[in-house]
Amino acid sequence: MDLLCALAVRRGRVASKEELIHAVWDQRAVSDDALSVCVHELRKALGDCARSPTYIETIPGRGYRWLAPVEWLDPRAEELGRTGTRPAISSARTPTVLAAIVVLAVLVGIGLGGVSGLFGSPWSRAHRPADDSIETVAVLPFAELSPAAEDRIFADGMTEALINALARHGPLRVISRTSIGRFPPSTGLSAPHIAGLLGADVLVEGSVARDGDRARITVQLIDGRRDAGLWSRSYDAPLGDLFSLQGRVAEEVAREIRLHAGGRSLAGAPFVERPRRRLSTAAVDEYFLGRAALHDGTFGDGGRTALDAARDAFNRAIDLEPTFAEAHVGMAKTELALYQASGGLAAEEAARRTRQAVARALEIDAALAMAHAVQGHFLLIFGRDLDAAERSLLLALSLDPSEIDAYLGYACLLQAQRRFDEAEALLDQARRVDPLSPRPVEMLASLAYSRGRADEALAHADRLDEILPGSARLLRASALHSLGRLDAAYQSYRRHLEAGGSDPELLRSLDVAFDQDGIEGFMRAALPLTPDLMSRAVLSMRLGDREGALDRLSEAAARDDPRTLFAYASPVFVPLHDEPRFRAVLRHYGVLDSAERAEAESFSGSAEILRTF
Repeated sequence: MDLLCALAVRRGRVASKEELIHAVWDQRAVSDDALSVCVHELRKALGDCARSPTYIETIPGRGYRWLAPVEWLDPRAEELGRTGTRPAISSARTPTVLAAIVVLAVLVGIGLGGVSGLFGSPWSRAHRPADDSIETVAVLPFAELSPAAEDRIFADGMTEALINALARHGPLRVISRTSIGRFPPSTGLSAPHIAGLLGADVLVEGSVARDGDRARITVQLIDGRRDAGLWSRSYDAPLGDLFSLQGRVAEEVAREIRLHAGGRSLAGAPFVERPRRRLSTAAVDEYFLGRAALHDGTFGDGGRTALDAARDAFNRAIDLEPTFAEAHVGMAKTELALYQASGGLAAEEAARRTRQAVARALEIDAALAMAHAVQGHFLLIFGRDLDAAERSLLLALSLDPSEIDAYLGYACLLQAQRRFDEAEALLDQARRVDPLSPRPVEMLASLAYSRGRADEALAHADRLDEILPGSARLLRASALHSLGRLDAAYQSYRRHLEAGGSDPELLRSLDVAFDQDGIEGFMRAALPLTPDLMSRAVLSMRLGDREGALDRLSEAAARDDPRTLFAYASPVFVPLHDEPRFRAVLRHYGVLDSAERAEAESFSGSAEILRTF
């Protein structure tokens, strides 16, 4: 109650932490962290949210400010309030405010020993069930407290960097950036609501503020199930030391999680200390700019323009700091994304650039999980070495059990080899790491289609469209085609072509062909207009032309088209499995050799990964 009053009598102005501690606790020693927990409990009682405050606003590095109107019931109360008399707070939510007063009375009543107990003494842990476990943490997007537009990118980058650093702490599962990006600082949702949607036990909230070449970072750990503040701390460091600071913050957060889980060990995989490097402010800015552009080009509406901007930004970061390993990884990811966006064109150049970037990253930092994940993707797509790709992806997951790209790349490899059960198990784990992302759902839809489960593929396509509208058109068309729902399949094919920018005249000609001869008429008309050899092979098989399909698959393999990797997984090509020409295509990529070897071996690397959870 005293803290509520101390804030209210200072309505509209910033009350420093020292001022509040003196007003409430007088001369007794209280840490900033204890004050942060009390403010969190007060916000919870008021139904307030630090990310979009109605009552209490945090002013980083300074203190707190009361925002709501205050009504003084006694004319003398405002002045007396500064010396001990408490004001009444005018609000339509009087019962909630009364609850806040009760909460604060309890907090003050338990004494300083109880408050400080929230930060590691037996008090807080004694109130948790003995078998209470903490397995999953979500780092929510950091609030950006500087006015400059580029600092929003800096805040997003800090969020992602902490995710990456925290994920290296053994079996602790860390929710991926793609999913937490749906909860910006202004979301207004409660901690239990967000934790429930993400399947997280604890949440990490934070804020960043830049002042020239320095950054002030505030981090708070919240029990997502009970909406209770567990720990908080502020850090001040030169911007160039950011990557060293991430590891320090992650270690302290992991330690606090372990303490609040009753000492449960998080040492299933040892924390890997990263090289301590000091980077220039300009290089860090360019890196975060590149990450934002890559994300927009991959998951947003930025397309090729955003990917080109990402390449430019990573290039500038590398020019400024040649030993910036993460920037080299960003460059490798961008080259792969550009290759995929081009429809598989310029494969040789894309392979050269990707190989160069990922090799440099691993030369600088051999323990960088994201670099091993990208190397696994590269070996899968360009290297024609599935065994080496599998080793790289397994190593990435051993270094970082929450590296979502490694899960997806490994599941892709397993699907290509028709190791469907293992792929599905890995994708289930990927959904736990990235529960709101379209990528695991898209791959589950593709996997169900590969297994001949068209109804299941259609259900996943519906879910995918809920997450990312319009992204499931081609999967939906293929599933509907397999189910014999040909009119609906054609409409999905057409919407896919229309969304891809197909010429209206072409679409009208396909409409005529469909009206005249149904789905077969459409496919015959589309075949000569389709430049992609794999798609032409699929159309040939749908039309019953086995030899034409084999011709196109062989031509694709001769051109080293990486999409030929997935011919073995496609249900369309199952009738060709015993054809010598088809098996020659598979052996060209090592798919058949790897699949046969995996089937013969009793040990599975993916099973080992699943046991880590």
